[in-house]
Amino acid sequence: MAVRKPTALLIAATFAAASVLGLTGAATAAQADRSKAPVKPACPYGHLCIWANGNAYDYHACGYFPLPNLAGNGTWVNNQTPGTVARFYSRAGRELWNTGPAYSSGTADWTLVGYVRPC
Repeated sequence: MAVRKPTALLIAATFAAASVLGLTGAATAAQADRSKAPVKPACPYGHLCIWANGNAYDYHACGYFPLPNLAGNGTWVNNQTPGTVARFYSRAGRELWNTGPAYSSGTADWTLVGYVRPC
């Protein structure tokens, strides 16, 4: 009996030390790192979504649409039907770049973009 009591105390002390040193919190630290990852905004299927200047722009019809005077960087998601390419144009109507086939996403400098053609 005398041997069992010190063994139990040693085990309890080991767990207490591990807890104080953070050895049991590895999963919690990994979860905290994931919570700092940027969250990609949601964009419904069949849509082209743009986020710029704190505003969201959502396009689900084909056409040639003017954008307001945007400035700085923002994100876009091309969640249209597979293979659909969205195109972005200058205020003078010259194509600046395109999204590549859907599904695609990225960031852009919206300063020079004046028009969008979702499909």
